[in-house]
Amino acid sequence: MTNLLELTRALLDECDLSIKEIATLAGPPVTYEWLKKFAGDYQSDPTVTRVQTLHDFLAKRKRRTQVA
Repeated sequence: MTNLLELTRALLDECDLSIKEIATLAGPPVTYEWLKKFAGDYQSDPTVTRVQTLHDFLAKRKRRTQVA
């Protein structure tokens, strides 16, 4: 079974946007500094709110790009 953290990291790896663009478009509570750490696997204890916000943005973007 894959968890939210693993799903979100996979979506992040597949995304064609820069870390800065993702942070801006995903919005609060996702910040550029936090996302940089999360993407580099330096974030030892990411909050579920931030991971959920990031996941929702990336999943929505992936669905949109698959339809286009």
